[in-house]
Amino acid sequence: MAPLLLGIIALLDYRAIILPNVIIGPNSVIGAGSVITKNIPPNTIYAGNPAKFISTYD
Repeated sequence: MAPLLLGIIALLDYRAIILPNVIIGPNSVIGAGSVITKNIPPNTIYAGNPAKFISTYD
């Protein structure tokens, strides 16, 4: 089983799928039903299948 690293206060919405060896940065938001195939930087919002960058926030 490959590791999954989640940053502090990362929000994963309903039915989000995270592929192996992916790192979700702190304060990131993953939309419902998203498929995460690559690392997600901190303070960002990603959504879709495959997930695409939506926005950053402070």
